[in-house]
Amino acid sequence: MACTNEKNMIINKTEVMHGSFTVEEDDVGPPPPNFVSRFKTVNEWLTFTAENDKPKKAIFEYQFDVFEGENDYTLCLTGINTYDVSKTYQRAKIEFMPSEMYFPIPLNDYKGLTKAQVFDYLTTQLDGFLKSSKFKNSYFSKAKSIKTGWKGEIWSNK
Repeated sequence: MACTNEKNMIINKTEVMHGSFTVEEDDVGPPPPNFVSRFKTVNEWLTFTAENDKPKKAIFEYQFDVFEGENDYTLCLTGINTYDVSKTYQRAKIEFMPSEMYFPIPLNDYKGLTKAQVFDYLTTQLDGFLKSSKFKNSYFSKAKSIKTGWKGEIWSNK
């Protein structure tokens, strides 16, 4: 059945604009060779950080990344603020690096695991901290989000 009444017609217009959007991000280097941590667990490391380091300014997002060696994994924690420089340009700056920003994952925690299983294990460890009262009462919970380099956002302050 054809529509002959123009009042009943719906016209969708789509405007396509070509251009670019740039996001410039700070980068952190790997830990020093043969780095050793005084902490035994992810929770112990993050609890120390929550109790002993405090950003000088509000942090929008905390980011966990992993440095992978031949036979090891090291977590890295940074605090990032993103600024709109223009309509087409954002600058993501690392504005918090805790005194203990690296944590090498103990071999016994990932021995025999595939890479995917290691990342699942790390996510579980981080989730445990995010559910703790230590997290809820710390500056971490004031951020808008917590992200990982392998899974994206794992917590949001909505």
